[in-house]
Amino acid sequence: MLQEFTDLTYVDDVDLSQSFTSDEIAMPQVITSICFQGVATGSPVGKMSVEVAIIPNRWVELDGCETISEDLSTTNEFYFILPDIANYGSKLRLKWEAGIGSVGTVQVAYRLMPN
Repeated sequence: MLQEFTDLTYVDDVDLSQSFTSDEIAMPQVITSICFQGVATGSPVGKMSVEVAIIPNRWVELDGCETISEDLSTTNEFYFILPDIANYGSKLRLKWEAGIGSVGTVQVAYRLMPN
């Protein structure tokens, strides 16, 4: 049985001057939710979003009622709550799209809540 899990260093002081994708998180069974909390330093310019995949290496940006993303040039923090994600995606990851002049680093933690 899957137990609650927290990873405080999922993305650990990654440079925001260049685009990147995080390691993927597998969703092997139904979960209640996964939550991501991120804090950036410096002056980030760009967008942090969530990507999901079922087919290996076929990542798409996750949409709910709207795109699950945050423009870090307007705020240096984000908090994404994804309920029942394992019901419709088997893997997910974060994607940073750096804009021109972006500087700083980001730290992201996540918490996985079992069903």
